[in-house]
Amino acid sequence: MIKMKFLILVLCSLAVAQQTTLTPLGPNGGIVSLLKGSSDDAVVFAVVRENGLYRSVNGGENWNKVFVPNLNVKTVTINDITFHPQFSDTVLMATSIGLYISNDKGSTWTAPPLLPQWLSPKFSVAFTPANSQVVFGSDEAGVLRSNDGGKTWFPLKDSTYFGNRPVNKIAVHPSDSLNIRVLASTGFSDTVGIFFTPNGGQSWKPLSRGLPPLDKRRIYSLEIDTTGIGRTHFRSIIGTADGIYGMQTDQWDSAWKAITYVQNPVSGTVNDGAVIYEGFVSGNHVFKFYAAV
Repeated sequence: MIKMKFLILVLCSLAVAQQTTLTPLGPNGGIVSLLKGSSDDAVVFAVVRENGLYRSVNGGENWNKVFVPNLNVKTVTINDITFHPQFSDTVLMATSIGLYISNDKGSTWTAPPLLPQWLSPKFSVAFTPANSQVVFGSDEAGVLRSNDGGKTWFPLKDSTYFGNRPVNKIAVHPSDSLNIRVLASTGFSDTVGIFFTPNGGQSWKPLSRGLPPLDKRRIYSLEIDTTGIGRTHFRSIIGTADGIYGMQTDQWDSAWKAITYVQNPVSGTVNDGAVIYEGFVSGNHVFKFYAAV
């Protein structure tokens, strides 16, 4: 079994303020509701609530507002952005009216067709890192999948779990290319919490044992370890309305466990997070989880 250690570093925590320098980087004029960066260059996107999409090409030092066709910031929300894992020129953006596509690092965007029958991710979108032709997304009725890099989509609905509930977040295991493991968290009005598939969406089951009850079960952030070292077992982290929960498993009957640290306890809503691999130390794979609360 892969041994992992996690260190919770809470951004904005007074407990670590003496050890950490936080430099404000971002566009002015509103609250940043989404921040996404490329893994191979200095392109960063920031969504400013009620003000639209901004882009930086130098790691956040300078920002320019990006024109997005048919996007009215008062009526359309930008919910997720994903970069192609090998060619970051290609960027997908899930919005409340469907999927936008850019082939020039987000300088220009192709708007989704405004057709009722057009199926498209609205809440989340994520490339499969080990097989970039496979992309997962979600809408108000469940999970979607594309096998052609995001050009066309089909629903992964089984009339039991999906087809009748919104899915807010998607997390894809980074090393799977065929039987792809995916986590999907439900909307805030849903009491299930999270679902898991070990086979790219052919079958799903709830993976909610150990989660807090009722409104505390709301899941704001969802991460699978970014290395893909866990073939049988893998580590997942979720940020909820009741702090951080973790799981290292691939089995239906496993349970989430609250991650608590006496020195720096994390409570309340965890808005976003990222699992970062630190290296192999003293026989253990060491990770850090950065949480924004």
